[in-house]
Amino acid sequence: MENRHLGEQIVFGPFCLSPGERLLTKDREPVPIGGRSLDLLVALTERPGQVLSKRELMKRVWSDVVVEDGSLRFHMAGLRKLLGDGEDGARYIATQVGVGYAFVAPTERVDPAGDMPAVPSSPSIADVIETGVAANSTNLPPRLSNLVGRERDIRVLKEQADRARLFTIVGPAGVGKTSLAIEIAHQAAAEFGGSIAFVDFSMLENPAIVPSMIVGAMGLTVEGEDALAVILGHVRGRRFLLVLDNCEHVMEPTATMVERIMDEAPGIRILATSRETLRVRGEHVHRLDPLGYPEDPDTLAVKEILTFPAVELFCERAAAADSALDVDEKAIRLIAGMCRRLDGMALPIELAAVRAATHGIAATARQLGERVQPGLVGSADRTTAPANTAGDARLEL
Repeated sequence: MENRHLGEQIVFGPFCLSPGERLLTKDREPVPIGGRSLDLLVALTERPGQVLSKRELMKRVWSDVVVEDGSLRFHMAGLRKLLGDGEDGARYIATQVGVGYAFVAPTERVDPAGDMPAVPSSPSIADVIETGVAANSTNLPPRLSNLVGRERDIRVLKEQADRARLFTIVGPAGVGKTSLAIEIAHQAAAEFGGSIAFVDFSMLENPAIVPSMIVGAMGLTVEGEDALAVILGHVRGRRFLLVLDNCEHVMEPTATMVERIMDEAPGIRILATSRETLRVRGEHVHRLDPLGYPEDPDTLAVKEILTFPAVELFCERAAAADSALDVDEKAIRLIAGMCRRLDGMALPIELAAVRAATHGIAATARQLGERVQPGLVGSADRTTAPANTAGDARLEL
């Protein structure tokens, strides 16, 4: 029996998800699914190809209660089993221990009224190959309200963008590569008419699905196995900006895809972030340095200390997390010392700032000690730093 549901539906594989009706079907038959698992699926499919942190998912699904990570893992395992993730080559949810989850299967949004695609549509492979055109859309994450200390980097990248079809922002984990790439992409959005796709590889476990991740981020549908044909059909003959984030652990398949796309789609521009270069022809590299910090804050006046970007970032993030936080001269010098110990790395500084808003600046400085404690700043391979508030999260800076 055919089901009709009000509101937009999300189709992936044999499944159809109707968020408004809180209904999941498989081959048009209802699938028994718990409320929490359904909420997780809705959250993941709303942003296909993007990483959602554990904190973000828990805040979304368990907004009314406080739960441990174990509850999220339990429900995610049940959701994967329900979808048949991993069976007969089906791949829906990618994970990385300690980081978060991403929906990696291609999705299509449809309007059940007349079975016509909703806007933006996800064209079939035949339509894409025939016309080379799909609806403009962008899945860019939100930009930071203030990207501290990166004015020069933004200026250099913008000045050189016209001369380079491929730019790779290279730097160590936590230095701020992702935030810079997102800012550049937002500033370029008008130039590309919104034809932008953001692909986050940070949680990707299987390098073989790099093409499928790109297809999903473009909002396209794969019919068959030739994901590259779908990508080329979508971008060939048009201006398009492709942002590939966290490429370091999928270097080989990413480099191969990038070369093929650049060879056959002259209008495309690719902005990548990685801890090392992609090593493909035509690549331009921008090496991102840590934020400046005072080497010897005891010799400087407070006014001088506050001019360093690392200190500015710490103060801004701490204030966002607690507007009543008292920052006097002694606190400023403690902050400068922490920024020095953290080598001006954006991610650890932001995490330490959020902790300082909760535990106090002096206590955080004591905990930090003479070396970075993993329990304080978390893994350098991911970002849980706030965008505008302490509750927001973005994976891999």
